[in-house]
Amino acid sequence: MEDQSVYIDEIGRMYRIKEPIPLSEPPKGLRIARTSKPWSTYLRMLGTVIPAFFLMYVLLFLVIGLISLEPVIVLMSGLCSVPLVIFILSLHKPRLVHVQLAVPDEMGSEAHAISSGVSLRTPMKTKFSRFLVKDDSILDVPP
Repeated sequence: MEDQSVYIDEIGRMYRIKEPIPLSEPPKGLRIARTSKPWSTYLRMLGTVIPAFFLMYVLLFLVIGLISLEPVIVLMSGLCSVPLVIFILSLHKPRLVHVQLAVPDEMGSEAHAISSGVSLRTPMKTKFSRFLVKDDSILDVPP
C-alpha cells in the first residue's frame, strides 16, 4: 500500500492523494472577461513597429543586393533579418490561458486536486474541470 498516491504521516495516519483532473475540451461559447491593460497593448504595438521598421530597411538592402548581384549584401541582410522576423513572430504567437472551473454539483466533491501538490477545497460539492483556451487579448486596441 506504500505507493505514490498514499501518504503516511508521523502518527501513522494514511492519506490518499487525489490524482489531478486531466485537461478537457472547453465549453462552446466560453467568454472570459479580463481587465484591459492599455500599457501592455501600447508596448506590444511598439514591439511590433520598431523591429518592423528595421526589417523594412534590412529587406531593402536585400533587394539592392539582389539587383546589384552582390552576394555579401544579400547574405548579411538575410542574416540580419532572421532575428527580427523571429522576434516579431514571437510577439504574436497565441498565448494560452489555463481556466479552472468549479461548478456546484450534488454529485461532485469538496476537494479537488489541481496539479502536483496543489488542491482546491470548496464549501459545497462542486464538479471541477480545467482546460486551455487561446488568449485573444492580442486583438485589443488602445482606448
